[in-house]
Amino acid sequence: MTDERAVDRLVRRLREIDVGLVNSPVLDRRLDHDPSVAVPWMTFEGRSGQAWQIICTLTQNVPRPGDDLPLETITVRRRAIQSMWRRWAYFERRDEGWQEMLPYRSAALLERIVAPKNVEDEKKASSELLNQVLDAISLSEGLRNREIRERYLALKITRVKDARVRSYRLFPKVSFSTKVDKAPGLVDYIEYAPDALDIIAERGEGVAQLRLSLDLLEMLELVGNGYRPTASDLQGLFVNLLIFRNELLTTTFDDVLVTTDDREFYKISAEGASEGIRLVLKKHSELGYTGTQEISL
Repeated sequence: MTDERAVDRLVRRLREIDVGLVNSPVLDRRLDHDPSVAVPWMTFEGRSGQAWQIICTLTQNVPRPGDDLPLETITVRRRAIQSMWRRWAYFERRDEGWQEMLPYRSAALLERIVAPKNVEDEKKASSELLNQVLDAISLSEGLRNREIRERYLALKITRVKDARVRSYRLFPKVSFSTKVDKAPGLVDYIEYAPDALDIIAERGEGVAQLRLSLDLLEMLELVGNGYRPTASDLQGLFVNLLIFRNELLTTTFDDVLVTTDDREFYKISAEGASEGIRLVLKKHSELGYTGTQEISL
């Protein structure tokens, strides 16, 4: 049966991690040009070369641009051959390049946390993951200033389209931590390993928690590299992130960061005074807040 509903759930999962479907321009070009030198292949004494000859023949006979065939047909057939070479290279290359062929590039980082080899490596991986995730969230909020992103998670408050002044709330990165649910009672009965972790933020009177799965981690890594989430992304993987964001914004705060050009930033803070609450404007420097341009409002 070809009905997708009749396919076993495990089969569907295996299809999602098919290394043959992962695009890698550099490797793909090498495999297309000369597969024999594209990767350092393993050698097996006594193995027949018939399989290699067959796939090489298929590669030579695959349609190429310029052939009298529809472009869609050419594309489908060339991608099918390329997928075969990718799978072969993944299982039989001698170097460590197979790790870069995995569809989940962040799997190794997550594994170092949910199944750590030692405490030191777990702490190092947790710090790396926190910085990566929080930096990507700040980028998705529109903050490009690297100096601020290195120290804070920034959430955009302004929701007016094309606003001249953008405002952000800042959350120190040191106030975030990771937690893995080990489910100790579960491992007594079945084989179990965590597949996600929680990022916990404690600030003011509220507590916010983000359930970070491998899929969401992959999406945030793409965001950190310049990807802009689509509407379907926002309705799917980003739902947990939106809940986390809203929980953070409901916590108490005394200051906001504003900018008009993403180069100069100012902090507006509320300070207690004998006459009541006073609003103070300070210019933000890369190393902290300066009091040189303080203005009482």
